Amino acid sequence: MKFKTTVPVLLVWIFLLLAACGGTSDAELASAPEEPTEEPAVVQPTAVPPTEEPEPTAVPDPTSTPEPTAEPTAVPTEEPTAVPEPTAVPEPIAPSEGPEMIMVVQPNLFPEGIEYDVQNGRFLLGSLGEGTIYAVADDGTVTPFIEDEEFLSTVGLEIDGERNRLLVANTANTFVDSTLEPAAYLGIYDLTTGGRLDMINLMADDPDGHHFANDVAVDADGNAYVTDSHETVYKVDIDGNVTNFAPEIDFPACNGIVYHPDGFLIIATADGLYKAPVNDPANGNVIALDQTEVYFDGIVWQSNGELAAYAYNIGTILSLRSDDEWQTAVTTTSSPNHEASTIAVRGGQLYAVYPHFDALYAGTAHDAFEIVLAVFTE
Repeated sequence: MKFKTTVPVLLVWIFLLLAACGGTSDAELASAPEEPTEEPAVVQPTAVPPTEEPEPTAVPDPTSTPEPTAEPTAVPTEEPTAVPEPTAVPEPIAPSEGPEMIMVVQPNLFPEGIEYDVQNGRFLLGSLGEGTIYAVADDGTVTPFIEDEEFLSTVGLEIDGERNRLLVANTANTFVDSTLEPAAYLGIYDLTTGGRLDMINLMADDPDGHHFANDVAVDADGNAYVTDSHETVYKVDIDGNVTNFAPEIDFPACNGIVYHPDGFLIIATADGLYKAPVNDPANGNVIALDQTEVYFDGIVWQSNGELAAYAYNIGTILSLRSDDEWQTAVTTTSSPNHEASTIAVRGGQLYAVYPHFDALYAGTAHDAFEIVLAVFTE
């Protein structure tokens, strides 16, 4: 069977049933908060920390030089050798009258050069035998003054009193031993201390030639002139520069040499005595002498202005005077009977050294050598 109910009737019944069951009143319904519509959960992504960018490498300022990471190996820079200055010139000691003879006992000395050191009151002797420069007192006391490992044979000596220097001709004695390598030097030393100031090679421009540095002179400006017995004279200026003094002139067997304050040299050669102006050596002359066939070794100026010259072939020291600026010269007095080589002035006295070369060239020993006062006669 079919029931026909209307919609209104059904609504009434529903309302009644709700009321009987204690349902929510209209007021409660009105006051109840409206439930929010729940939003769907949004899944947050896992936080990824940003990649930390490295600090950029510091770029040095272009104008500055970056510091090296390690110390470089030090490369030494060659410093120029400083030329030591000689000590101050001491007050000269007034030379006393010396003895007639001083006996120098020093085995195999064979001294060729001699100087009297007025600043220090002593004789100085070179040595062909060993090279050492010795100081000698009037009583014969011998003291090594300069011992230089580069000494070969020391020949002529020259004191430069104004600059407190001793100039030394240092050479290989090829006349005694022809197998020696040629060598020729100018040694320069402090006259007071003996300290070396320089050692100058004279043969740098001719290392393979024959050389024998023999004697030394010094001019007013400190330039040195060194005779080489193989026909040459060297000029060594105050800075140590070496030149051939007169390349256009041969000085055969040149030996002793002195400087005159008027600006010229006198050089002993096999041809005699040659006068050479220092500024124009070619305009010089062989000095005409009143002596013939004499050959000179050591020469030195005396306090009276005359030239003392040792003539080795006649064993005599001649005292020469010139009245025409050394175009010519005459003998005023002489001192015979000497077995000398070179001579030295001591105040108003003149001394010669006896080297005993006969023993040297024979290859035999000799122990004692004389420094002898020259006594002149008319």
